[in-house]
Amino acid sequence: MNVKILGTGRYLPKTLLHSHELEARFGFEPGSIMRLNGVETRHVANQRAGETTSQMCTWAAQEALANADLAGEDLDLIIFASAGQEQALPDTAPFVQAKLGLGDSGITCFSVNSSCLSFLTALDIVSSFIQCGRYQQILIVCAEISYASLNPNDKKLYTLFGDAAAAAVVGVTPDCESSKIHRAHFSTFGEAAHMAEILGGGTRQHPNCPNIRFEDNTFRMDGRKLLRYSLLKASTIFEQIWPGLSTGATDIDWVIPHQPSRQGMLALARYFPVEKTIRTLQHYGNCVSVSLPLSLDQAIRSKQLQRGDRVLLFGTGAGLTLGGMVLTY
Repeated sequence: MNVKILGTGRYLPKTLLHSHELEARFGFEPGSIMRLNGVETRHVANQRAGETTSQMCTWAAQEALANADLAGEDLDLIIFASAGQEQALPDTAPFVQAKLGLGDSGITCFSVNSSCLSFLTALDIVSSFIQCGRYQQILIVCAEISYASLNPNDKKLYTLFGDAAAAAVVGVTPDCESSKIHRAHFSTFGEAAHMAEILGGGTRQHPNCPNIRFEDNTFRMDGRKLLRYSLLKASTIFEQIWPGLSTGATDIDWVIPHQPSRQGMLALARYFPVEKTIRTLQHYGNCVSVSLPLSLDQAIRSKQLQRGDRVLLFGTGAGLTLGGMVLTY
């Protein structure tokens, strides 16, 4: 598909939380969080200071539009692709549209939620839209305020996640350029759906339910089970994404994965060389849906990723879904 990433952007909340602060708070041995989760620092949003989901998306989108040399009026679709909506109804995309000054524009808006894979799912969807001529220039925005959904008593998870926003503008590849999406594949295994979940917030355990517990409205995950299950499926999924991928990334220039945890990144190193892999976990933590576009943006702004490079975007998301895409940037 002749689809090009025109520009990317990000927003990192002003508050930077160091692991040594959490180690002191929880009585952990110094350096233990880095050894356990691979995270040294993470950003934490302050919603009272205006760092809301839609506002962080807007700041990231403005940077992406500037890097794409486009104005908001040039867009014909806005997709919010994240696990955490700003409120139950409506979805977050119209709020981003309004904050971009496009509230009366009529630009189509909707949301996509496949947890940590939301950005990649949205990119897969918009590539078809662009290829068939339905839309021309599309904004994908992601933001997560993870700490609103974490249980401070679950210290392993509480020290893993971070808050952030990222955005990408996607459009048609000009005839004289090589950018394109080569292949994409996603597989979902519902038998593993309960390994990562928030029980509350929906119709089964509505917020107004009198028996709702605090724990029901916070994220829980069995990381070991998820990793074991994912590794059982990984080789098959890699081959479905790109033949030969399960035995190495010989014809891939860069691997940009979701940043799940230290153990997850170590498992990925069984397949792909560390020197080809973009890693942001240490500095930002697991940012859920934002990890992939944030890592993509980091690779671009650091000039590691150059136009014409072939890239694998890969990750796992609650559900359980494993998926990836190979594209020429």
